[in-house]
Amino acid sequence: MKKLRIIQLTILGLLLYIGFVLANVPAKQVIYRLAPEHVVITDVDGSIWSGTAATATANGITLNNIRWDVSLLSLFKGQLGAHIYAGNARNRDEISLSGFAAAGLGNTLHADNLTVRAPARLLAAYVPMPLPVKLDGQLNINLNDATFNGQVCQVLDGKGEWRGAAVSGTKGWIELGAFTALLGCEQQHITANVKPPNQFNLTADARISPQLNVTANGEFKPAQSLPKEVHQAAMLFGAANSAGFYKFSF
Repeated sequence: MKKLRIIQLTILGLLLYIGFVLANVPAKQVIYRLAPEHVVITDVDGSIWSGTAATATANGITLNNIRWDVSLLSLFKGQLGAHIYAGNARNRDEISLSGFAAAGLGNTLHADNLTVRAPARLLAAYVPMPLPVKLDGQLNINLNDATFNGQVCQVLDGKGEWRGAAVSGTKGWIELGAFTALLGCEQQHITANVKPPNQFNLTADARISPQLNVTANGEFKPAQSLPKEVHQAAMLFGAANSAGFYKFSF
């Protein structure tokens, strides 16, 4: 029994020592080596357990003032998870995020209570628009629970909002108020369902495939209070039905 106790204490001591060493490994020695080639990270500081980075850029999108705190509990679940914070939520011109994200075996990604805010103009750059217009306002995405295997959607429970929505018109910006979409998963696709009330009386179902192909269909009827050019632009979608709604699909 005494020998067993000595072995247990030795193993515990080794684990504590390894944990101490890892806890003090500078984050820059790990992050710069593990970051994918298309991701550029600057000014990394702190440890791999709790650290910061000035910026992280990928595919033309930049996050500023990044902070992370690794969750020890996630390690026992076979995941590398961390509470992540980036950007300034009060600055509508930059992307910000806060919440928990984890990477597991088999290229699995998980998010829990994760909130992402981004300028709406980014939407026009990455999502095909039916009309060549500029967008303004802020996109807020709140993910209560999300799990992806690579780009395949497995679980998704969340909500997306477009606050302070506006589109460019011939005489300046046209204010549209707000739009809300419920986010989910269906047959490995990300789904977004929009319903009134909104200034367009918009009802829409959009889907994003694992290959990031976007499709959408629905109907809308611009509010009478919107400028004349909005009603004229709506006619590009064809003739309205007997209830005044325009159908669309792309």
